Amino acid sequence: MADNLTHGLAGALLAQTGFRQRYGPAATVALVVGAELPDLDFLFAFGGPLLSFVHHRGMTHSLLGGAGLALLGALLLWGGLRKHAYWRLVLWTYLGVVLHIGMDVLTPYGTQVFWPFTAKRYTADAVFILDYFYTGLMVVALLLIRMVHQQRQRQYGLRSLGSIGLGSALWCSAPWLPTRPGWLLPCGAALLVAVLVVRWVRRQPLSRYRLVSLLGIGVGLGIVLWRMASAFARSPALQVLALQSGGVHVAFFAGVLGLGAWYGRRWRGSGPTLVLGRCGVTAVIGYIGLCLVSQTVAQHLLAHALGPQMATVERLAALPLPGWGPVQWRGIAVTRSAYLVSRVTLVPPSVTPPEVIAKGPDTPLVHALGTFRLVRLFLDRARFPVVEASECDAAQRVRYVDLRTTDDGRHRTRWDLVVRLNAAGHVQAMEFLNRLFLPTSADF
Repeated sequence: MADNLTHGLAGALLAQTGFRQRYGPAATVALVVGAELPDLDFLFAFGGPLLSFVHHRGMTHSLLGGAGLALLGALLLWGGLRKHAYWRLVLWTYLGVVLHIGMDVLTPYGTQVFWPFTAKRYTADAVFILDYFYTGLMVVALLLIRMVHQQRQRQYGLRSLGSIGLGSALWCSAPWLPTRPGWLLPCGAALLVAVLVVRWVRRQPLSRYRLVSLLGIGVGLGIVLWRMASAFARSPALQVLALQSGGVHVAFFAGVLGLGAWYGRRWRGSGPTLVLGRCGVTAVIGYIGLCLVSQTVAQHLLAHALGPQMATVERLAALPLPGWGPVQWRGIAVTRSAYLVSRVTLVPPSVTPPEVIAKGPDTPLVHALGTFRLVRLFLDRARFPVVEASECDAAQRVRYVDLRTTDDGRHRTRWDLVVRLNAAGHVQAMEFLNRLFLPTSADF
Protein backbone atom coordinates (compact mmCIF):
# COMPACT_ATOMS: atom_id res chain seq x y z
CA MET A 1 0.00 0.00 0.00
CA ALA A 2 0.95 3.56 -0.48
CA ASP A 3 0.22 4.84 3.01
CA ASN A 4 2.85 4.25 5.66
CA LEU A 5 0.26 3.52 8.35
CA THR A 6 -0.80 0.30 6.61
CA HIS A 7 2.80 -0.72 5.94
CA GLY A 8 3.66 -0.33 9.64
CA LEU A 9 0.54 -2.23 10.72
CA ALA A 10 1.43 -5.09 8.37
CA GLY A 11 4.91 -5.36 9.85
CA ALA A 12 3.53 -5.33 13.41
CA LEU A 13 0.92 -7.97 12.57
CA LEU A 14 3.47 -10.23 10.90
CA ALA A 15 5.58 -10.02 14.07
CA GLN A 16 2.65 -11.48 16.05
CA THR A 17 2.77 -14.76 14.09
CA GLY A 18 5.55 -16.08 16.33
CA PHE A 19 8.46 -13.65 15.97
CA ARG A 20 7.53 -11.48 18.95
CA GLN A 21 6.46 -14.44 21.09
CA ARG A 22 9.85 -16.09 20.58
CA TYR A 23 12.30 -13.19 20.26
CA GLY A 24 10.57 -10.33 22.05
CA PRO A 25 9.86 -6.72 20.99
CA ALA A 26 13.08 -6.49 18.94
CA ALA A 27 11.49 -8.61 16.20
CA THR A 28 8.49 -6.27 16.03
CA VAL A 29 10.74 -3.20 15.85
CA ALA A 30 12.87 -4.68 13.06
CA LEU A 31 9.87 -5.82 11.01
CA VAL A 32 8.11 -2.44 11.34
CA VAL A 33 11.29 -0.53 10.48
CA GLY A 34 11.85 -2.76 7.46
CA ALA A 35 8.24 -2.28 6.36
CA GLU A 36 8.78 1.50 6.32
CA LEU A 37 12.31 1.71 4.88
CA PRO A 38 11.48 1.55 1.14
CA ASP A 39 9.55 4.80 1.40
CA LEU A 40 12.80 6.60 2.11
CA ASP A 41 12.56 7.48 -1.56
CA PHE A 42 10.46 10.45 -0.36
CA LEU A 43 13.83 12.14 0.08
CA PHE A 44 13.95 12.55 -3.70
CA ALA A 45 11.15 15.09 -3.29
CA PHE A 46 13.70 17.53 -1.88
CA GLY A 47 15.22 17.57 -5.37
CA GLY A 48 11.86 18.54 -6.87
CA PRO A 49 8.63 16.77 -7.84
CA LEU A 50 10.09 15.52 -11.11
CA LEU A 51 12.96 13.71 -9.39
CA SER A 52 10.44 12.13 -7.01
CA PHE A 53 8.24 11.12 -9.95
CA VAL A 54 11.16 9.39 -11.68
CA HIS A 55 12.50 7.48 -8.67
CA HIS A 56 9.37 6.73 -6.61
CA ARG A 57 8.96 2.97 -6.19
CA GLY A 58 12.26 2.51 -7.95
CA MET A 59 15.59 1.43 -6.47
CA THR A 60 14.38 1.44 -2.83
CA HIS A 61 11.44 -0.79 -3.78
CA SER A 62 13.53 -3.43 -5.54
CA LEU A 63 14.69 -6.70 -4.05
CA LEU A 64 18.35 -5.74 -4.52
CA GLY A 65 18.00 -2.18 -3.28
CA GLY A 66 15.87 -3.44 -0.40
CA ALA A 67 18.71 -5.72 0.67
CA GLY A 68 20.96 -2.68 0.97
CA LEU A 69 18.29 -0.88 3.02
CA ALA A 70 17.99 -3.92 5.31
CA LEU A 71 21.74 -3.98 5.93
CA LEU A 72 21.70 -0.30 6.79
CA GLY A 73 18.54 -0.44 8.89
CA ALA A 74 19.73 -3.47 10.84
CA LEU A 75 23.05 -1.75 11.52
CA LEU A 76 21.23 1.21 13.06
CA LEU A 77 19.00 -1.09 15.13
CA TRP A 78 21.95 -3.19 16.28
CA GLY A 79 23.28 -0.18 18.16
CA GLY A 80 20.39 -0.48 20.61
CA LEU A 81 19.59 -4.19 20.32
CA ARG A 82 23.00 -5.77 20.90
CA LYS A 83 21.56 -8.89 22.53
CA HIS A 84 20.42 -10.04 19.08
CA ALA A 85 22.84 -11.10 16.36
CA TYR A 86 23.28 -8.62 13.53
CA TRP A 87 22.41 -11.19 10.85
CA ARG A 88 19.10 -11.91 12.63
CA LEU A 89 18.20 -8.23 12.62
CA VAL A 90 19.09 -8.10 8.92
CA LEU A 91 16.78 -11.04 8.23
CA TRP A 92 13.86 -9.48 10.10
CA THR A 93 14.39 -6.08 8.52
CA TYR A 94 14.65 -7.52 5.02
CA LEU A 95 11.48 -9.51 5.61
CA GLY A 96 9.74 -6.22 6.40
CA VAL A 97 11.19 -4.65 3.24
CA VAL A 98 9.92 -7.54 1.08
CA LEU A 99 6.52 -7.21 2.76
CA HIS A 100 6.43 -3.54 1.76
CA ILE A 101 7.40 -4.32 -1.83
CA GLY A 102 4.77 -7.03 -2.11
CA MET A 103 2.04 -4.75 -0.78
CA ASP A 104 2.97 -2.03 -3.27
CA VAL A 105 2.89 -4.49 -6.16
CA LEU A 106 -0.77 -5.13 -5.31
CA THR A 107 -1.70 -1.52 -6.17
CA PRO A 108 -2.11 -0.08 -9.71
CA TYR A 109 0.89 2.28 -9.49
CA GLY A 110 3.64 -0.15 -10.44
CA THR A 111 6.91 -1.11 -8.70
CA GLN A 112 10.39 -1.78 -10.11
CA VAL A 113 10.86 -5.04 -8.23
CA PHE A 114 13.89 -6.25 -10.21
CA TRP A 115 15.78 -2.97 -10.61
CA PRO A 116 18.54 -2.54 -11.86
CA PHE A 117 18.21 -5.62 -14.08
CA THR A 118 15.00 -4.28 -15.61
CA ALA A 119 13.08 -1.01 -15.36
CA LYS A 120 9.73 -2.79 -15.80
CA ARG A 121 7.10 -1.88 -13.21
CA TYR A 122 5.07 -4.79 -11.88
CA THR A 123 1.51 -4.45 -10.64
CA ALA A 124 -1.34 -6.81 -9.76
CA ASP A 125 -4.06 -4.11 -9.77
CA ALA A 126 -5.74 -5.99 -6.89
CA VAL A 127 -6.08 -3.37 -4.15
CA PHE A 128 -6.60 0.38 -4.30
CA ILE A 129 -3.89 2.60 -2.82
CA LEU A 130 -6.06 3.29 0.25
CA ASP A 131 -8.33 0.35 1.17
CA TYR A 132 -10.25 0.64 4.44
CA PHE A 133 -11.09 -3.06 4.68
CA TYR A 134 -7.51 -4.10 4.03
CA THR A 135 -6.21 -1.80 6.76
CA GLY A 136 -9.14 -2.52 9.09
CA LEU A 137 -8.35 -6.22 9.23
CA MET A 138 -4.86 -5.41 10.50
CA VAL A 139 -6.10 -2.86 13.04
CA VAL A 140 -8.71 -5.21 14.54
CA ALA A 141 -6.25 -8.12 14.77
CA LEU A 142 -3.64 -5.96 16.54
CA LEU A 143 -6.24 -4.46 18.90
CA LEU A 144 -7.48 -7.92 19.88
CA ILE A 145 -3.90 -9.02 20.53
CA ARG A 146 -3.31 -5.93 22.69
CA MET A 147 -6.60 -6.53 24.49
CA VAL A 148 -5.59 -10.06 25.48
CA HIS A 149 -2.12 -8.93 26.47
CA GLN A 150 -3.53 -6.22 28.76
CA GLN A 151 -6.53 -8.33 29.90
CA ARG A 152 -8.91 -5.42 29.27
CA GLN A 153 -11.73 -7.14 27.43
CA ARG A 154 -14.44 -5.12 29.14
CA GLN A 155 -12.83 -1.76 28.34
CA TYR A 156 -12.30 -2.73 24.70
CA GLY A 157 -15.92 -3.82 24.44
CA LEU A 158 -17.10 -0.41 25.69
CA ARG A 159 -14.74 1.39 23.33
CA SER A 160 -16.08 -0.60 20.42
CA LEU A 161 -19.58 0.72 21.19
CA GLY A 162 -18.25 4.28 21.09
CA SER A 163 -16.47 3.58 17.81
CA ILE A 164 -19.70 2.24 16.30
CA GLY A 165 -21.32 5.58 17.17
CA LEU A 166 -18.33 7.48 15.74
CA GLY A 167 -18.47 5.57 12.46
CA SER A 168 -22.22 6.09 12.19
CA ALA A 169 -21.79 9.82 12.82
CA LEU A 170 -19.11 10.03 10.14
CA TRP A 171 -21.38 8.27 7.66
CA CYS A 172 -24.32 10.58 8.43
CA SER A 173 -22.25 13.79 8.35
CA ALA A 174 -20.29 12.92 5.19
CA PRO A 175 -22.48 15.03 2.82
CA TRP A 176 -21.73 18.30 4.64
CA LEU A 177 -18.35 17.52 6.23
CA PRO A 178 -16.27 18.42 3.10
CA THR A 179 -17.84 21.89 3.09
CA ARG A 180 -17.02 22.41 6.76
CA PRO A 181 -13.60 20.80 7.32
CA GLY A 182 -13.04 23.07 10.31
CA TRP A 183 -15.25 20.75 12.35
CA LEU A 184 -12.53 18.09 12.23
CA LEU A 185 -10.19 20.09 14.47
CA PRO A 186 -12.59 20.64 17.40
CA CYS A 187 -13.80 17.04 17.11
CA GLY A 188 -10.25 15.74 17.38
CA ALA A 189 -9.50 18.10 20.27
CA ALA A 190 -12.71 17.04 22.03
CA LEU A 191 -11.71 13.38 21.70
CA LEU A 192 -8.29 14.04 23.24
CA VAL A 193 -9.83 16.08 26.09
CA ALA A 194 -12.35 13.29 26.74
CA VAL A 195 -9.53 10.76 27.11
CA LEU A 196 -7.66 13.06 29.52
CA VAL A 197 -10.79 13.70 31.61
CA VAL A 198 -11.57 9.99 31.90
CA ARG A 199 -8.02 9.32 33.01
CA TRP A 200 -8.20 12.09 35.59
CA VAL A 201 -11.56 10.94 36.98
CA ARG A 202 -10.29 7.39 37.31
CA ARG A 203 -7.05 8.69 38.87
CA GLN A 204 -5.01 7.05 36.13
CA PRO A 205 -2.44 9.58 34.91
CA LEU A 206 -1.68 9.44 31.24
CA SER A 207 1.90 8.29 30.79
CA ARG A 208 4.25 10.15 28.51
CA TYR A 209 4.30 7.18 26.16
CA ARG A 210 0.50 7.10 25.84
CA LEU A 211 0.31 10.86 25.38
CA VAL A 212 2.86 10.73 22.57
CA SER A 213 0.97 7.79 21.05
CA LEU A 214 -2.30 9.74 21.08
CA LEU A 215 -0.64 12.75 19.52
CA GLY A 216 0.98 10.51 16.90
CA ILE A 217 -2.35 8.90 16.05
CA GLY A 218 -3.92 12.34 15.79
CA VAL A 219 -1.19 13.57 13.46
CA GLY A 220 -1.44 10.39 11.39
CA LEU A 221 -5.21 10.71 11.02
CA GLY A 222 -4.77 14.38 10.13
CA ILE A 223 -2.32 13.47 7.36
CA VAL A 224 -4.69 10.81 6.02
CA LEU A 225 -7.63 13.26 6.01
CA TRP A 226 -5.49 15.95 4.39
CA ARG A 227 -4.35 13.55 1.67
CA MET A 228 -7.95 12.46 1.10
CA ALA A 229 -9.09 16.08 0.86
CA SER A 230 -6.35 16.95 -1.63
CA ALA A 231 -6.91 13.79 -3.68
CA PHE A 232 -10.65 14.33 -3.98
CA ALA A 233 -10.67 18.14 -3.99
CA ARG A 234 -11.77 18.22 -7.62
CA SER A 235 -14.52 15.69 -7.06
CA PRO A 236 -16.83 16.41 -4.06
CA ALA A 237 -18.83 13.30 -4.92
CA LEU A 238 -15.74 11.10 -4.47
CA GLN A 239 -14.91 12.92 -1.24
CA VAL A 240 -18.35 12.20 0.20
CA LEU A 241 -18.12 8.58 -0.97
CA ALA A 242 -14.73 8.17 0.71
CA LEU A 243 -16.01 9.63 4.01
CA GLN A 244 -19.16 7.52 3.96
CA SER A 245 -17.17 4.41 3.19
CA GLY A 246 -14.78 5.27 6.01
CA GLY A 247 -17.67 5.65 8.46
CA VAL A 248 -19.20 2.31 7.44
CA HIS A 249 -15.87 0.53 7.83
CA VAL A 250 -15.20 2.10 11.25
CA ALA A 251 -18.63 0.98 12.50
CA PHE A 252 -18.23 -2.52 11.00
CA PHE A 253 -14.78 -3.20 12.43
CA ALA A 254 -15.77 -1.72 15.78
CA GLY A 255 -18.55 -4.32 15.85
CA VAL A 256 -16.03 -7.06 15.04
CA LEU A 257 -13.81 -5.81 17.87
CA GLY A 258 -16.77 -5.82 20.26
CA LEU A 259 -17.62 -9.41 19.35
CA GLY A 260 -13.99 -10.40 19.83
CA ALA A 261 -13.95 -8.74 23.26
CA TRP A 262 -17.11 -10.61 24.26
CA TYR A 263 -16.00 -14.03 23.01
CA GLY A 264 -12.49 -13.54 24.39
CA ARG A 265 -13.46 -12.77 27.98
CA ARG A 266 -11.45 -15.72 29.28
CA TRP A 267 -8.49 -15.57 26.93
CA ARG A 268 -5.15 -15.61 28.78
CA GLY A 269 -1.45 -15.92 28.04
CA SER A 270 0.56 -15.81 24.80
CA GLY A 271 -1.26 -18.70 23.13
CA PRO A 272 -4.31 -16.67 22.06
CA THR A 273 -2.12 -13.78 20.84
CA LEU A 274 -0.24 -16.17 18.56
CA VAL A 275 -3.50 -17.58 17.22
CA LEU A 276 -4.94 -14.08 16.72
CA GLY A 277 -1.79 -12.96 14.90
CA ARG A 278 -1.89 -15.89 12.51
CA CYS A 279 -5.65 -15.52 12.01
CA GLY A 280 -5.12 -11.82 11.21
CA VAL A 281 -2.46 -12.58 8.61
CA THR A 282 -4.66 -15.33 7.15
CA ALA A 283 -7.60 -12.91 6.93
CA VAL A 284 -5.48 -10.31 5.11
CA ILE A 285 -4.16 -12.93 2.66
CA GLY A 286 -7.70 -14.18 2.17
CA TYR A 287 -8.91 -10.68 1.37
CA ILE A 288 -6.12 -10.23 -1.19
CA GLY A 289 -7.06 -13.57 -2.72
CA LEU A 290 -10.71 -12.48 -2.86
CA CYS A 291 -9.69 -9.29 -4.66
CA LEU A 292 -7.63 -11.24 -7.20
CA VAL A 293 -10.47 -13.67 -7.87
CA SER A 294 -12.97 -10.81 -8.13
CA GLN A 295 -10.67 -9.02 -10.56
CA THR A 296 -10.60 -12.09 -12.81
CA VAL A 297 -14.39 -12.36 -12.66
CA ALA A 298 -14.70 -8.65 -13.50
CA GLN A 299 -12.49 -9.13 -16.58
CA HIS A 300 -14.64 -12.06 -17.74
CA LEU A 301 -17.83 -10.03 -17.24
CA LEU A 302 -16.34 -7.17 -19.25
CA ALA A 303 -15.23 -9.49 -22.05
CA HIS A 304 -18.68 -11.05 -22.19
CA ALA A 305 -20.37 -7.62 -22.25
CA LEU A 306 -18.16 -6.41 -25.11
CA GLY A 307 -19.25 -9.32 -27.29
CA PRO A 308 -18.11 -8.87 -30.93
CA GLN A 309 -15.98 -5.88 -29.92
CA MET A 310 -13.57 -8.31 -28.23
CA ALA A 311 -12.19 -9.12 -31.69
CA THR A 312 -10.41 -5.73 -31.68
CA VAL A 313 -9.30 -5.81 -28.03
CA GLU A 314 -5.57 -6.25 -27.43
CA ARG A 315 -5.72 -6.56 -23.63
CA LEU A 316 -8.11 -6.19 -20.70
CA ALA A 317 -7.53 -4.60 -17.31
CA ALA A 318 -9.67 -4.25 -14.20
CA LEU A 319 -8.56 -1.51 -11.79
CA PRO A 320 -9.81 -1.25 -8.17
CA LEU A 321 -12.03 1.69 -7.27
CA PRO A 322 -11.70 3.71 -4.04
CA GLY A 323 -14.03 2.50 -1.31
CA TRP A 324 -15.47 -0.45 -3.24
CA GLY A 325 -12.94 -3.20 -2.52
CA PRO A 326 -13.61 -6.37 -4.55
CA VAL A 327 -17.22 -5.39 -5.40
CA GLN A 328 -16.73 -2.82 -8.18
CA TRP A 329 -13.97 -2.45 -10.76
CA ARG A 330 -13.06 -0.09 -13.54
CA GLY A 331 -12.73 -2.16 -16.66
CA ILE A 332 -10.47 -0.94 -19.47
CA ALA A 333 -10.32 -2.72 -22.82
CA VAL A 334 -7.39 -1.59 -24.97
CA THR A 335 -7.80 -1.53 -28.75
CA ARG A 336 -5.43 -0.24 -31.41
CA SER A 337 -6.88 3.29 -31.47
CA ALA A 338 -9.05 3.65 -28.35
CA TYR A 339 -9.93 2.51 -24.84
CA LEU A 340 -13.31 1.03 -23.91
CA VAL A 341 -13.98 2.01 -20.29
CA SER A 342 -16.80 0.49 -18.19
CA ARG A 343 -17.85 0.17 -14.54
CA VAL A 344 -18.06 -3.51 -13.59
CA THR A 345 -20.15 -4.51 -10.57
CA LEU A 346 -20.03 -8.04 -9.21
CA VAL A 347 -22.98 -7.85 -6.78
CA PRO A 348 -25.32 -7.87 -8.62
CA PRO A 349 -23.36 -8.63 -11.83
CA SER A 350 -23.57 -5.71 -14.25
CA VAL A 351 -21.42 -3.83 -16.74
CA THR A 352 -22.11 -0.27 -17.85
CA PRO A 353 -22.06 0.47 -21.60
CA PRO A 354 -18.42 1.12 -22.55
CA GLU A 355 -17.28 4.70 -23.07
CA VAL A 356 -14.97 5.00 -26.06
CA ILE A 357 -11.92 7.18 -25.33
CA ALA A 358 -9.65 7.73 -28.32
CA LYS A 359 -5.92 7.33 -27.74
CA GLY A 360 -5.33 10.53 -29.69
CA PRO A 361 -3.96 11.78 -32.99
CA ASP A 362 -0.98 10.07 -34.58
CA THR A 363 0.55 13.14 -36.25
CA PRO A 364 4.10 14.34 -37.00
CA LEU A 365 3.72 16.90 -34.23
CA VAL A 366 2.92 14.23 -31.64
CA HIS A 367 5.87 12.14 -32.85
CA ALA A 368 8.17 15.17 -32.61
CA LEU A 369 7.06 15.91 -29.03
CA GLY A 370 8.01 12.36 -28.10
CA THR A 371 11.67 13.35 -28.30
CA PHE A 372 11.38 15.73 -25.33
CA ARG A 373 12.54 14.36 -21.98
CA LEU A 374 9.39 15.23 -20.03
CA VAL A 375 7.18 13.56 -22.61
CA ARG A 376 9.34 10.44 -22.62
CA LEU A 377 9.23 10.25 -18.81
CA PHE A 378 5.46 10.54 -18.86
CA LEU A 379 4.95 7.91 -21.56
CA ASP A 380 7.37 5.51 -19.88
CA ARG A 381 5.26 5.64 -16.70
CA ALA A 382 1.76 5.83 -18.22
CA ARG A 383 -0.14 2.58 -18.71
CA PHE A 384 -3.17 3.97 -20.56
CA PRO A 385 -1.93 7.18 -22.23
CA VAL A 386 -4.32 9.52 -24.02
CA VAL A 387 -3.19 12.43 -26.21
CA GLU A 388 -5.42 15.44 -26.86
CA ALA A 389 -4.53 18.23 -29.32
CA SER A 390 -6.38 21.55 -29.49
CA GLU A 391 -5.96 25.12 -30.77
CA CYS A 392 -6.89 28.40 -29.08
CA ASP A 393 -6.02 31.96 -30.17
CA ALA A 394 -3.53 30.80 -32.81
CA ALA A 395 -1.72 28.73 -30.17
CA GLN A 396 -1.65 24.95 -29.87
CA ARG A 397 -1.94 22.72 -26.84
CA VAL A 398 -1.17 19.01 -26.52
CA ARG A 399 -2.28 17.27 -23.34
CA TYR A 400 -1.08 13.85 -22.18
CA VAL A 401 -3.29 11.92 -19.73
CA ASP A 402 -3.01 8.53 -18.04
CA LEU A 403 -6.46 6.97 -17.51
CA ARG A 404 -5.27 5.54 -14.20
CA THR A 405 -5.38 9.04 -12.70
CA THR A 406 -8.70 10.22 -14.16
CA ASP A 407 -12.03 8.63 -15.02
CA ASP A 408 -12.50 9.86 -18.58
CA GLY A 409 -9.55 12.16 -19.27
CA ARG A 410 -11.66 15.31 -19.15
CA HIS A 411 -10.79 16.31 -15.59
CA ARG A 412 -7.39 17.95 -15.15
CA THR A 413 -5.03 16.46 -12.54
CA ARG A 414 -1.50 17.22 -11.41
CA TRP A 415 -0.34 14.08 -13.22
CA ASP A 416 -1.35 15.45 -16.64
CA LEU A 417 1.37 16.77 -18.95
CA VAL A 418 0.37 19.84 -20.97
CA VAL A 419 2.59 21.07 -23.83
CA ARG A 420 1.96 24.61 -25.07
CA LEU A 421 3.14 25.61 -28.57
CA ASN A 422 2.95 28.79 -30.61
CA ALA A 423 1.33 29.10 -34.05
CA ALA A 424 4.59 28.01 -35.70
CA GLY A 425 4.62 24.76 -33.73
CA HIS A 426 7.52 25.66 -31.41
CA VAL A 427 7.22 24.49 -27.81
CA GLN A 428 6.87 27.43 -25.42
CA ALA A 429 6.31 25.68 -22.09
CA MET A 430 5.25 22.43 -20.41
CA GLU A 431 3.09 21.99 -17.32
CA PHE A 432 3.58 18.89 -15.20
CA LEU A 433 3.19 18.04 -11.49
CA ASN A 434 1.88 21.56 -10.81
CA ARG A 435 5.14 23.00 -12.16
CA LEU A 436 5.89 25.12 -15.23
CA PHE A 437 8.90 24.01 -17.29
CA LEU A 438 10.41 26.41 -19.83
CA PRO A 439 12.76 25.53 -22.71
CA THR A 440 15.65 26.88 -20.64
CA SER A 441 14.99 24.31 -17.88
CA ALA A 442 17.42 21.43 -17.54
CA ASP A 443 14.49 19.01 -17.15
CA PHE A 444 12.81 20.17 -20.36
